[in-house]
Amino acid sequence: MAGENYWQWDSCKWGTHRVNCLPGSCPFRVYMRGGRVIREEISCTLPGFEDPDFRLPDCNPRGCQKGYQHSRSMYGPDRLLYPMKRKGERGSGQWERISWEQAFEEIGAKLADIIERHGPQAIVGDGGTNGPGIVRGGGEESMPGFVGRLGGVALDVNFLIGDFNPGQYLTFGQSQHSPGMENYFVADTLLITQGNPVYSMISEIHYTLEARYRGAKVVAILPDKNPSAQFADMWLPINWSADPALWLGVDKILIDRGWIDTQFVKEQTDAPVLVRKDNGAFLRDSDLREGGDAEQFFVLDSASGELEPLPKGTLAMACDYALEAELEVTLKDGRQLAVTTVFSLLKRRVAEYTPEKVWEISGIHPEQLAELAELVKPPRKVFFASIANAGKLYHGDLLERSYCYILALTGNLGKPGTGILGWSAGTEAVAGSAFVGAMPQQLLETRDPIMTAVNLSQMLQENYRTHFKMDPTMPPAEAALGAMREGLRSTGTLAPPIFLWLYHAGYREVWDKYLNDPNAPRKISEYAEQAVAKGWWKGFERPARDVPPKAVLVSGGNPLRRHRGGMNTYLKNLWLKLELAVVVDSRWSTSGLYADYVLPAGSFYEYADMRLSLPVSRLTAFTDESVPMLGESKTDRQIVLGLLQQVQAHLLARGVERYKSGDGEILVRELGWRATFGNRYGDSNQDEERLLDDTYRAMGQMGWFTSVDGEDLNLANLRKNGMAWLSGRPTWHASVVQNADMVPGQIHVPFRDQVERKVPYSTTTRRIQFYIDHPWFVEADEHLVRYKQPPDIGGSQPMRITGGHLRWSIHSNWVVSEEMLKLHRGEPFAFVNAEAAKARGIAEHDYIRVFNDYGSFIVRAKLSPCTRPDQIVIYHAWEPYQYPNWMPHDGILPGPPKGLHFAGGYRHFEYTLWNWAPSQSDRQTNVDFERAEQFG
Repeated sequence: MAGENYWQWDSCKWGTHRVNCLPGSCPFRVYMRGGRVIREEISCTLPGFEDPDFRLPDCNPRGCQKGYQHSRSMYGPDRLLYPMKRKGERGSGQWERISWEQAFEEIGAKLADIIERHGPQAIVGDGGTNGPGIVRGGGEESMPGFVGRLGGVALDVNFLIGDFNPGQYLTFGQSQHSPGMENYFVADTLLITQGNPVYSMISEIHYTLEARYRGAKVVAILPDKNPSAQFADMWLPINWSADPALWLGVDKILIDRGWIDTQFVKEQTDAPVLVRKDNGAFLRDSDLREGGDAEQFFVLDSASGELEPLPKGTLAMACDYALEAELEVTLKDGRQLAVTTVFSLLKRRVAEYTPEKVWEISGIHPEQLAELAELVKPPRKVFFASIANAGKLYHGDLLERSYCYILALTGNLGKPGTGILGWSAGTEAVAGSAFVGAMPQQLLETRDPIMTAVNLSQMLQENYRTHFKMDPTMPPAEAALGAMREGLRSTGTLAPPIFLWLYHAGYREVWDKYLNDPNAPRKISEYAEQAVAKGWWKGFERPARDVPPKAVLVSGGNPLRRHRGGMNTYLKNLWLKLELAVVVDSRWSTSGLYADYVLPAGSFYEYADMRLSLPVSRLTAFTDESVPMLGESKTDRQIVLGLLQQVQAHLLARGVERYKSGDGEILVRELGWRATFGNRYGDSNQDEERLLDDTYRAMGQMGWFTSVDGEDLNLANLRKNGMAWLSGRPTWHASVVQNADMVPGQIHVPFRDQVERKVPYSTTTRRIQFYIDHPWFVEADEHLVRYKQPPDIGGSQPMRITGGHLRWSIHSNWVVSEEMLKLHRGEPFAFVNAEAAKARGIAEHDYIRVFNDYGSFIVRAKLSPCTRPDQIVIYHAWEPYQYPNWMPHDGILPGPPKGLHFAGGYRHFEYTLWNWAPSQSDRQTNVDFERAEQFG
């Protein structure tokens, strides 16, 4: 490198990589010479923590090898430089270069035609996790925002990627609480479950290693000995999805020995709440008297033996609650009814999980079980590093609820070093196009519409609480979630992808055929039909059954790789039948190769923008314009505005002035006006930088972001410092659910409001819920956590396929980068057990055929003694075109959701953005493998 004058450069600017990795926001310095980026390096400039109660290690350096090589990959052979139009059949590889004018005109005309013939719901926006810059970049604010402006259906990215945390949602009534990564260092016991942070969280794994120096114990509870297990003090090789059995066994030990935080359990959880013995439902005021409140629950005063209503507006106890009780109450019809407490039922449930039973189910020896109980008993601070896998397991909700049981019993919430890893993002979205552009005209015409939107979000939440629901006792988090839900319902432009899969992509038949769950009372399609018939998904059943999608517009995503069964069911039943497929990306992806038009988006160092903020990373990083955009690339926002202008022109030329969308109406002449915030911000670089400046200036004035140097926050300050603290209490719903102030330089711990101020939770009982009394959950015997053997998925083959995030890419970003390919075998590979391979006549690096009843794929074998004999491990995000026959491992994953997750009609079982909907499962699908003879 010395011969290339490696240490000489013309200029240096801030850079980051706007991908949705965890924690992300890695600040880099980017070096240019001769109008070209020559290298980047981690800046090591993150400010330190000055928490008054804890000494924390330096959080620098934050970054990984993917970021270190972007200056090479941005000039790589897969870089998309010009608008391209398909010439032959989809996927044929035949393309022609076209101008932006032709691309905008042709796509705009096709979209206008689809709106006129089929209505706007026939247009689907498939977002993703690549380039999520809220103001100018890809992801949630570009193509999905554009689709929403047209009145189409934008798909919820959290369910597209399967990162929803169902067990946390069921327990806490929310899933976006996101402890700062610094909590890893403060914990006494770190529990690594369902993940491999050595691969997936490279920049933050140092906290785990440093915690061991201060005496913390790290326990890895994983079926295989993955790279993270080697850094653990204890590795527990658990059987498939047996975590609930293990943790219920620990619960039994904790309860039997009195190792629980009794005060926390009484005050913060539903453990003392009374339950009817006849039907398993909570005892409600409506059971006891005519006209009674169906959401008023009861406890037993341990001193008087009398029933006491459970306070709604506070967690502060009205009396001393009895944890165990058996009694009879008089119903409103005069009948006597036996009731008991949740805690009494929990004791009976855990009694089934003796050490011997746990050993039989989980494979974990009673001595290890006892040692694990010692490591989580109070007053030890316990933290679960459960990494976005629960939503990808069929019974992941049971696994995650079992972790939450431990936290609840031991009081490990709301304090530094406690809790469970979660994901939250997007405070900036309150000032984004989707929200600001949807405001009433008079608000959009104010002097500062961005600041107006920021203030409006708080007003909408208060209005939801006091006027829409008329419930002044409603917790702020529930009001934030509810206000978001009703806004989305009224516009009709965002929905979870479940109904696209069910009605239009062919998965209904696939799921009913390839899921064999002996514990499920009914098929997935039956759960879905009952839920829809009951009105539980009213306003979100989109695209409607009678509106097949005609166009799919993609930005920041790669749906043919990401959808389970993407190159199988999704491609055949939806993609190939579309009238229009448009992909906006900075590189050629598999989805782009199957599109009709591929539009080049600028890359990370080519324009100024911020990476979306996450409480887990505490700071959000800035990337500047280091070099001009390559070729004819544009920002995602510029592309959207160009398309919108043409759609508007073509609709008006057809005489279409307005059309219906959801409960509202789209005024065609306002399309461009709204997208530019009343014509304030055009598509020039100067206009877009002014928009960026105004956005962060407004949020700085609100205290939602704080500069690292104490000066006013604006674009100039970001250019100076390269980052800003996420701070205060933003009114974005995923920020409100932190239930805590975010204080720069101090440990961020969600649920402090509940523990310190006694603010209720957003659940049905307004307490942490051990117990779910929804009829479907009672019927399935999942009202309390229990162990259920994972069902057969894809067939009855004897092995299970698992995986996680690849070490050499973020999703499929950089997966074909030359620098990353040099660090491994240069092609997809699967870990298989050495003895299992030997029994099949398979040697190292042989091609193998992995198969089940749903499909098959070809991949190289990497033999490992650390993989179970009944397991195949393949880390995700290889491009399908990297496999022989272009069939990836995702192609044999039918991805059935869990039928219970269609449930509604329960206070906290309501969909809103990123929360509560069925999602595709993929981990532990049944497979087998054999030597692929035709590949030698």
